[in-house]
Amino acid sequence: MDLICDQFAYDLNLNCTIQLISSSPRLNFTISVSDNTSVISSSLSKNTLLVNYFGLPISTYLMESNGVFSQYRIILLSNTEFKFDSHVIGFELFTFYNLRTSIPIEIISFNKMCDSTIICSEYLINQATITNYKKVASFSIETTKNGLNTVFLKRPIWVPKGSMMVIKLTSFATVYYDCSGQAKYSDYFLTPLSETSFKIQRLNNDYNYAHYFNALLDTKFYINSYYFMHEFPDENIYNINVTLKSKILHKKIKIIKTRLIQTICSNSTFTVDKIIQCSSIVTTFNKKDEVEVNVQNDSKMVHNFSDSNYISYFGIDVPTYIDKENIESSIMGDFILPLTEFKFDAYILGFQFYAYKSGQISVYVS
Repeated sequence: MDLICDQFAYDLNLNCTIQLISSSPRLNFTISVSDNTSVISSSLSKNTLLVNYFGLPISTYLMESNGVFSQYRIILLSNTEFKFDSHVIGFELFTFYNLRTSIPIEIISFNKMCDSTIICSEYLINQATITNYKKVASFSIETTKNGLNTVFLKRPIWVPKGSMMVIKLTSFATVYYDCSGQAKYSDYFLTPLSETSFKIQRLNNDYNYAHYFNALLDTKFYINSYYFMHEFPDENIYNINVTLKSKILHKKIKIIKTRLIQTICSNSTFTVDKIIQCSSIVTTFNKKDEVEVNVQNDSKMVHNFSDSNYISYFGIDVPTYIDKENIESSIMGDFILPLTEFKFDAYILGFQFYAYKSGQISVYVS
């Protein structure tokens, strides 16, 4: 059972997903929030998948947005965590230019390093090393083609709950990874420190990159994903509890104020007829916010955001078409773009600009 919520709340509304693994597609549970609201599972929209693997969904065709590591690496596949005791019957992986290449594999357990109150993938997020782990199995598999490979074992292997896959990749044995950043958990580079310990490092500091490598099971199970949106009364710290039979999942949610006001008075040092010209840039995640402007003569103006639209960029609005006669294209060099100043901490997903002609542009963020 897992609960995942968005990073930001808009208008005090937060989107969350509850993911449950079970042998049944129909589950009854309740959600209670510390603001005295309650939700039942039958009122939620959901998506159900019947699968026989631990890992990531793999398409028979991968787009160019997926990548490979070309040098020798030991990779811990955190998305392959075994959610229950299982028998492994084989593996599914998407390889890159591999023709009959051998890939060494280990299945490791963490020997109670992460207990029943937290799944191991969550525990690893705040760790720098793995200590006192135990090898469950160690062997090699052979790929036969470039692309999607399915390899079956001669006999099943029993694997305890909480275990994960480790693969060793070289320039001759490479596996595609999903670099969209949308995987549930990040895979990790492993650096051996001793016979029983590893240093771990995320594949990417900001995004959850994960390899297309799955452990196939002798049984199928349902992944039930339930979606809900909750409106909180105010900025505060709240508790969300999901109750399924005798199990309770606790999650602490922090609804924070993310606001910024910048005011510029362009003629503050040379007014004409005692008139000052000012403009303000206000950033908020809540349309219910209001901006109040007071001046010394007791006049007051109030602005709200009811007619405002959400944007997802720092900078200026980029048009879809510009007449080339109105474009100055002869200037070259390095430029600082003050309007792109980040008003709050954020992840960059990409860039949008209007190009005069094709070419290469170097972008620096500092």
